[in-house]
Amino acid sequence: MIRKRIIMRILFVAFLSTFIFACRCSFLSKVGEKADTSPVLAEWDGGKITENDFEKRLESIPEFYRPKQGFSVEQKQKFLKDYAIEEIFYLEAKEKGFDKNENVKDNYNKNSAHIILNQYTQEEIRDKIKPTEPNLKKFYEAHKDKFFTQEPTATILHIQTATLDSAKQALSELNEGVDFTEAVAKYSNNSYIKKHGGKIANIRKGGYISTIGKSPELDSLIFSAELDKICEPIKFKDNYHIIKVIDRDTTKYKPFEVAKKDVERRYKTNKEKVLKEKLLEKLTKKYKVTLDTLAIKNIDFEKADTLESEANIQLIKSPFAEISFTVGDFAKDLLQMAEPRKQSLETYKERKMYLTDKLKNNTMYYDAIKKGYERNPKIEPELSRLKMVTVLREYYKSYIVDSTTVSEEDIREVYERDKDKKYMIRPSCRIQQFVFNDKETADYVLFKAKKAESDEELNELIKEYATYKTKNGILGPVYETGSIPGLGKDTLYVTKIFETKVGEFSDVFQNRKGEYVFFKVLSYKPVTYRDFEKVSNEIERSLFTKKQKERFENVKDILTQKYNLKLYPEKLERKLPVDSLFKFAEEAMSHKSYYDAIHQYDEIIKYYKNGKDDYKATFMKGFIYSENLNNKKKAQEMFEKVLSYPEGELHESAKYMLKALKGEDDILEKINKAPE
Repeated sequence: MIRKRIIMRILFVAFLSTFIFACRCSFLSKVGEKADTSPVLAEWDGGKITENDFEKRLESIPEFYRPKQGFSVEQKQKFLKDYAIEEIFYLEAKEKGFDKNENVKDNYNKNSAHIILNQYTQEEIRDKIKPTEPNLKKFYEAHKDKFFTQEPTATILHIQTATLDSAKQALSELNEGVDFTEAVAKYSNNSYIKKHGGKIANIRKGGYISTIGKSPELDSLIFSAELDKICEPIKFKDNYHIIKVIDRDTTKYKPFEVAKKDVERRYKTNKEKVLKEKLLEKLTKKYKVTLDTLAIKNIDFEKADTLESEANIQLIKSPFAEISFTVGDFAKDLLQMAEPRKQSLETYKERKMYLTDKLKNNTMYYDAIKKGYERNPKIEPELSRLKMVTVLREYYKSYIVDSTTVSEEDIREVYERDKDKKYMIRPSCRIQQFVFNDKETADYVLFKAKKAESDEELNELIKEYATYKTKNGILGPVYETGSIPGLGKDTLYVTKIFETKVGEFSDVFQNRKGEYVFFKVLSYKPVTYRDFEKVSNEIERSLFTKKQKERFENVKDILTQKYNLKLYPEKLERKLPVDSLFKFAEEAMSHKSYYDAIHQYDEIIKYYKNGKDDYKATFMKGFIYSENLNNKKKAQEMFEKVLSYPEGELHESAKYMLKALKGEDDILEKINKAPE
């Protein structure tokens, strides 16, 4: 059987993906907040979800997981159901005392430490870093050579020709005063650079030249030639190149203004490191924290978690138990680590680095707790959410994972049931095929093949007469309902193979390509099945997943009834912010997806009847129908609707468009002449 702990981890990931969507949101109303009067979307004995609650939860979902076009009604309805189920599961878990469970407490403390420590670092260190312009410039000057250097760059005009004669002709015309762009259009055979008038910008010294490649000769010329001088043709990769360097930046360092963001980032990182070390120096003295380097050298991995005398040795010493760290604590950490990481800690250097980091974190975390950071209002929602997730995880493990079992009999039953469908290895043959362009040769070689007394003689016949000689014509395995290797699906061919006995030749026939073929069956494998032992783990995983889902659905139904859960999904509607809808419409137009753009404008008209947004959206629909879809009737309808709104800035444009649609005026000329 697969270890249940591993299964639980696998399944719980799936559970969380559906069951717990957001990680950073508050789920309890706070005393003193204004009463939420928004519509109720779900309710149960002991709680409810309002539209405001729901929108906050949606907003907490990271941008990466949000649909580009916003959540559909169906997605919102599913999310609402998951959200409500999560809440009643949490109520049930608390009723059963899981919030007081020791595993929950341990896991919460372990995971909350990261959140608390991060906020502590933010307020005690990062918020105190306030870079000024002089400080940034000073940092820039001190670290220019390390972080802010740049390679010289150049911009050139370029003509590429296939022959030297063409290059010389182009050069001659350039020297006579022909504009470089005209010469590019006439002579260059590089279509990409030609479209850009021969201009190639941002060429880095020693780097790749766009669509040309890396050329030491061209590179040397570009960074040594006189500015604005047309150079003699130079050959590279079977082409001739004429260049004129029009700009070159040989500045060694990135200008401060260009590098400013990078300077600020590095300055803050450096400053944070310095302030952190100063803070730690102060805290280690305050809490009398030391690292026992001798004990670190003498850790016995074999005895660390078995002998009490070894386990109690302090590696990090402090009068405060929350900071100190023993060999036994270290052994517990090792049990949680992946094998490669565990092995790396067998060296003194790595152990010391690990324990030094542990000392820093333990000391700062203890100071954070002493200062009340676990009650910091800025992280209260995140800690509340973490508590909920930790409780639900333990409840799920106990009532779903641990109560789901798969027996040997279950596995065997599935194996026998699905044996022919999933675990059968189909019958197959290996053959030696003889392929020819005409039937006369095929018949003659078949006659000779039947008289052959050895494989060598058959191989010689293939070498002398056959058109397919690879591997002496040997193919396989060929399956009863499969294809012929190198030929594809050929039903007649496959049928003949399985009608011919091992060691015998087929008659001559035509394959799907019209070639004349015969073959000899070399071997036949009857139906076999994958060994039960080799597939039992796979079946167990599948069964466990299925039973776990069934168990989850069963518990869900029980709790839905117990807490009288009621959902009102019909109250949900697809309403995105108006700015997003306009943005999506513009993106659709830029991709020539005009009907998608109209759909977005329809959404604005439906949900934002304010005389401003719907007014603009109606005009844009008319514009698309007129200019992009050539639908005059719909365009006129839209522009007339625009004019039905109170007088606005688009009225004049709508009037012009209507006149143009009716053939009364040249709208484009009018618009072009109109003042901006």
